[in-house]
Amino acid sequence: MADNDIARARNLTSRLAGCRPLHPLELKQLQEQHSASQSIDFFAGEEEIARKIQAIQERSESQKNSLLSRLWAQSFQKGANDDLELQCRLLNEFFSYYLATGEHPPPASAWRIAVILRKRKEHLLEREFLLSWIKHFGNTIGNTYEKLVDRYRKLNI
Repeated sequence: MADNDIARARNLTSRLAGCRPLHPLELKQLQEQHSASQSIDFFAGEEEIARKIQAIQERSESQKNSLLSRLWAQSFQKGANDDLELQCRLLNEFFSYYLATGEHPPPASAWRIAVILRKRKEHLLEREFLLSWIKHFGNTIGNTYEKLVDRYRKLNI
């Protein structure tokens, strides 16, 4: 089981490392598109409003039943903080969502992955993972995002 977990962490690290960071203009465009897909122009015609409401409801239902939603719910269960496979799967799904919408993933899974890798004495993999994470989210404002950058810096002292 532990080997499978480590393989999943390596695969996630490779995915993050192999994917180029989104340019700020790309990120802004994705965020604007996502925001526009979630909003309703109440000055539009009734048919257009009805179509937009229907699309939003369908997307909401789809998201509710998505793998990301199921993994997110699992992450709140007892013992989930130390489940490397779950945390890697969750972060992988959040990263896919980020690439589609520009919405930054919450950093909790990245933090848990780094902690678990440290506990398992996978120091090189922890370092590689943090570097690949920072490549995408190192400039993101937020306490845990900043802690992940600090954690990586401490590994390189």
